[in-house]
Amino acid sequence: MNRLKSYFIELIYPFILIVILGILLSIAIYFFVDVFVEYDVFSEPNRDKRLDGTLKIIGTAISLTGFISIIVVIIYSKKSIQRDVQKGTIELFQEFNGEKFKEIRTKAWVVKEKWENKKNYKSKFLEYNFGKGEKKENKELTEEINVIYKLLEFYLIISTFEENKAILQSLRYFYYGWWRKFLYEIAAEIEQNRDINDIVKNAKSDYLNNISYIKNLEKLDKICGLENIPKNTAIHNDAG
Repeated sequence: MNRLKSYFIELIYPFILIVILGILLSIAIYFFVDVFVEYDVFSEPNRDKRLDGTLKIIGTAISLTGFISIIVVIIYSKKSIQRDVQKGTIELFQEFNGEKFKEIRTKAWVVKEKWENKKNYKSKFLEYNFGKGEKKENKELTEEINVIYKLLEFYLIISTFEENKAILQSLRYFYYGWWRKFLYEIAAEIEQNRDINDIVKNAKSDYLNNISYIKNLEKLDKICGLENIPKNTAIHNDAG
């Protein structure tokens, strides 16, 4: 209901402004003609000429109002889109800090610690995720792999917010700096183990770049101002 009210206000305000502008322009054109051309259309004794003069004033006012209204609509549309993006970013951050995603982040941090510190965990993770042969089901590893993909996909969504740098900065870039090195390592393994048809590989297409985790993380680096920091650099040594 609040969103509907907000959209109604955003639509009605430009309309009111345009109507007022049209009336003011009609009055301004009338006075311009009266002062500079020295012709008062309403004092014209000939009815047809008076009507013709009045229609010309109204027509000119409508043309100018139409031109200005296009500019007003464009400005309001841009502001509306910007507000929606900002609102969407804040809602995404609230989801990021919600109980459900907090649980995902907590589990993902445990995986990150194992990946970096536990002997043989990395090879076990990769073999279970990318291995070609038959393997015994491991529910713990399956869950750990799933939370890492969820986290990675979440940051890929953030990489599309190029036009919203200021608000991302105020939200600490969704703590991307704490995850960056680990995400690049995971992304590199995914890229390396992708089985892509040779026709697609050799085609002149942006498809592979568009679905590349690394390319999208590089876009996020630019948003965060980290593009000149080596990918294998641990930015933070604490847990945020």
